[in-house]
Amino acid sequence: MTVDERPLAAHCLAASGDPDLVRAAVGEAFCDHRLSPLSGGTGLDAHFHGLRWSGSGVYYLEYGADVRIDPRDINDFYLIQVPLVGRATITVGAESFTSTPEVASVLEPGPRVSMSWEGANRQLLLRLDRGAVQDTLRKKLGREPVAPLAFQPRMDLTTPAGRTWRGILELLTEAVGGSAAPDSIPVREFESLLVSQLLLGQPNNYRDELDGRPGPVVARPIARAAELIDAHAHEPLTIDDIADAVGVGTRTLQDGFRRYYDTTPMAYLRDVRLRRVRTDLLQADPATATVTDIAIRWGFLHAGRFSVLYRGRYGESPSQTLRLEHDRAARA
Repeated sequence: MTVDERPLAAHCLAASGDPDLVRAAVGEAFCDHRLSPLSGGTGLDAHFHGLRWSGSGVYYLEYGADVRIDPRDINDFYLIQVPLVGRATITVGAESFTSTPEVASVLEPGPRVSMSWEGANRQLLLRLDRGAVQDTLRKKLGREPVAPLAFQPRMDLTTPAGRTWRGILELLTEAVGGSAAPDSIPVREFESLLVSQLLLGQPNNYRDELDGRPGPVVARPIARAAELIDAHAHEPLTIDDIADAVGVGTRTLQDGFRRYYDTTPMAYLRDVRLRRVRTDLLQADPATATVTDIAIRWGFLHAGRFSVLYRGRYGESPSQTLRLEHDRAARA
């Protein structure tokens, strides 16, 4: 694999065979740790790429040699490690397991952690701010959590929930590795989806409550939620933010949108953004504006999927809409 083929290649943080240099770069992104090569004289060939925003970030890491990693302390973030190829042995407290492309690891504040990575092991790493995860949990519960959130460290990526979670991570990695800014709508919403799916899909001590029945649906909060979406569609919005703003639980909000609008809150938001895209396309000058720029402004990062959505809604391509008013003016 060449450097340019590695994920997040445009955001190189370290490319070195020096263990001290690599340890310092990885430690700055995560936490202080001991890095011990195990290959009997075989040097590292490490590549560390990534980008961080606020307390979260997405990274790619390979060491190119067998290593042992002993983190000193994980205290303000969760770290999910997803092997692309190869194997690693993960020990969290008294539990030890093998991590492969089918089994990710979830590391959290508290338990002692140690890891051994094989030389061929290459991983995507997602750092999630602890405060952001706790805030999402609070919004989903509709109350302040009392006990500390604790995840099972072994994540099965072969289940439907696991496959969905990995797919969202790959979309986030692709977005960050391309042109999307960390504060853009797609990046912020991919991050929110990853947190939400982690809470709902990965076994943890709040899963039973999160899986419980939604509260009673009241029409007025659901209408206020729709008004909020209309007013703030230009901002990063998550279902948890919307539910929190109108004072209902996430599942109650979903149930309400199905009952009163025959859709989901996120589908409603997507439809609002499609309408805003169309308005901007009709008002734009095709000599200076592009479909891509307008679509990204409203959170549509993938041109192919956006075009399919747009044509299905309006019966024409976005580029045809962009030229529409210009063509009419030219004929007048």
